[in-house]
Amino acid sequence: MNEYHYNCVDESASLPILKRYVFAPLHKLVPLGIPANFLTLFSGILVWGSFIGFLVTKELSAGHILSGASAVWGYVVFDHFDGMQAKATSTSSPLGEILDHYSDFFNGLIVIYLGFRVLEIELGALFLVMIWLNCLAFAVTYVEQQIRKQLYFGPIGSLEGVILVIAVMLSCASASGLQFWQTPILLGQPAYLLIIGGFAAGCFFTVFSSFQRLGALPRNFIEFTLTGSLLLGVCLYLRLHWAIPFLVVSFYAGDFILKSMQGVFFDRIQPLPDRFAGPVVLAVLPCTFFELDYEVVLLAYGSYLLLQILPRGTHILTTFKEYWVWWNHPT
Repeated sequence: MNEYHYNCVDESASLPILKRYVFAPLHKLVPLGIPANFLTLFSGILVWGSFIGFLVTKELSAGHILSGASAVWGYVVFDHFDGMQAKATSTSSPLGEILDHYSDFFNGLIVIYLGFRVLEIELGALFLVMIWLNCLAFAVTYVEQQIRKQLYFGPIGSLEGVILVIAVMLSCASASGLQFWQTPILLGQPAYLLIIGGFAAGCFFTVFSSFQRLGALPRNFIEFTLTGSLLLGVCLYLRLHWAIPFLVVSFYAGDFILKSMQGVFFDRIQPLPDRFAGPVVLAVLPCTFFELDYEVVLLAYGSYLLLQILPRGTHILTTFKEYWVWWNHPT
C-alpha cells in the first residue's frame, strides 16, 4: 500500500467564493471533535433521505420540493465540511478520501433523479442517458487519478452541477417557475433541455479534458464506455421500468470506479470493467425472442454487481480501520 498523501487539484469556478463566504464561516460552528467521516456520512443521509421521500411520493408539492432542495444544499455544505474538518484536525486519510468520493458518485446520481422529478420529466431514455454520462464523468476522473496519482477537478464540475440543480428545484417550487422550464422556446423544445444540454456538455468536457491531460483515453475506460453503453442500449430497447437500468448501470459503474479507487492506494494495475456485462447482453437478447423474463436476468446481474461491491468495500474498511475514530481527541 502506498504512503497516503491527498494530492488534489481543484479548479472549481464556484468553490473559492462558496468556501470563503459560506463553508468557512459555517464550519466554525462544527466542533473539532466530530470526525470528518461522520460529516461525510451525514451529508449522504440527507441526500438518501430526500431520495426515499421522493420515491414514495407520487405528486410533489412545493413543500416536498423545498425540503428536497434544502437536503441537497445541506449535502453540499457537509460534503465540504468533511475535507475542512480533516485538514483542521490533521486527520486526512485514505479511508476518508474513498468514503467521501465514492459516496459522491451515488449521491450525484440521486441529485439527477431529484432534478428530473421536480421538472416533471419522464424517467425514460433521457434520464438514463444523463445517468450514464454522469457515470462516465466520474469514472474517467478516478481512472486518471490512478494513472497520474493526482485527483483533478475542473472549473465546471459536479459542484457547479449540483448548485444548478438546487436553483432549478427552488424555481420549481412555484407553478410559474415549473411552467417556465416546461415552456417550448426553440424548435418546440422545452426550456429544461438547456439545463440538460449544459449538464451533458459538462460531462463530455470532463472526459475530453482528461483525454488532453493523459494524451489518450486508457483502454480500460474505453472498454468500460463501450460495454456500459451497450448494456444501457439494451435496457432502453427493452423499455424497462427506469429503476432496473438505473440500478444495473449504477452498480456497473460503481464497481469499476471502486476498483479504480483501490488502484490508487494499493498500486494495482489498471482495473478492467466487469467481464459479465457482455454475456448478460447476449443472454438478454434471446430472452426477448423467446418471450422469457429478461428482467430476471438483469436484476440478477445487478445483484451480482452489488455482491462484488460490498466485499470490496469491506476490504477497504478493514484495511484502513485504523483511520476510523469515534471522536477527535486534542493533539
